[in-house]
This record gives sequence, structure tokens and C-alpha cells, in this order.
Amino acid sequence: MPEITGHTRLGCLLGSPVAHSISPQMYNETFRLLGLDMVYLCFDTGQSDFPALIHALRDMNVFGFNLTMPDKERILPWLDDLTPAARMIGAVNTVKNEDGRLIGHNTDGIGFFRSIEETGYQASAPMTLLGAGGAASSIAVQAALNRVPVLHIVNRKGRSWEHALRLADLINRETTCRADVTDLADTVRLNECISESSLLVNA
Repeated sequence: MPEITGHTRLGCLLGSPVAHSISPQMYNETFRLLGLDMVYLCFDTGQSDFPALIHALRDMNVFGFNLTMPDKERILPWLDDLTPAARMIGAVNTVKNEDGRLIGHNTDGIGFFRSIEETGYQASAPMTLLGAGGAASSIAVQAALNRVPVLHIVNRKGRSWEHALRLADLINRETTCRADVTDLADTVRLNECISESSLLVNA
């Protein structure tokens, strides 16, 4: 492990539970390979005074931190700004400290589309997305921000159906993408959506 000095900067994961996370191994090995004087730890926030913790992280000038449940939404009031994706999704998994300003990001959709683009595919045509949960919402919003022209959201008519409708409405109001919602049980419409799409995503 690289030597920790008085110049070493801290990053961390907040959430509860976090003891099982492999994020420290992943980040600290990345820092080692890149020669960065940084270290990454996990902090269980289950019994913490959350506002005091965020103020402390700001005061300690951490370079940033990640959030997992249950902190992805309760962090929102304590941030200085949000990226468009984080604002639309209403959840943050990454906070970057920019000269004392804490900026909230949601990187799930960005990561998904980067992995797609690394295969040589450019998501610029209609796509069909199966699901409307947390990961699906991030992918849907990022698709719209990436200027996918048409997004078919396909979901079961269960407890997440209303969320799917709200997600499509949000995308239609705030982006140039045209989003619609189809019942998974409507196989005729599902086939139509898939046939006109260049990308099918199972979320």
C-alpha cells in the first residue's frame, strides 16, 4: 500500500451497512496504479448525525465521496449543486468536492452508456428499456440527456408502474427525448417497440 503522508487526500463511501463493500480495494488499487496520493475508506452512517458528518467531510477537504443506501436521497439538502442527471433522478451516488463546493452526481447511467460506447455503439437511435427501478431510472435519464430521440419504457403494471409514468413525463418535460410507457404484458406493443429500437436494455 502507498505511504500515507500529510498530503494524502481522503475519499470515502457513506451508507449502512458498508463493511462488505469492495470499494476500498478497487479505489486504493486504482490510486496506486495512477500514482495518486489518495486513500479511500468506508464509513457506516447508520447511527451518525448526518448533517454534522457532511460538514466534517467538507471541513476536512475530502476530494469526494460515494453514497449507498440509505444516503442517496438524504444527502440532497446538504449539497451545493446537482448535475442535470442527479437532479432529474432525485438521487446521488457520487459527490465531488470542487474547491469547497459539494456537487452531487449520479453516475449509473453515465457508466452504462460508457460501457456501451466502448463496444463501438453510439446510442443515437430509439431504444427500449425493460424496467423502471433505480438502475433503469438512471439509464432512462442519461439516455434522454444523451439525446436518444425515442425511449420506450416497458414495465409491469405493479407497484412501480406509477413511477414509470412519472419518469416518462419528467423526460418529456425536461428533454427533447420522447418517452412512452408500455405494459410488459402487451406483447404486441412490446414487439413494436423492440422492432423500431436499435438498443434493448434489460434493467
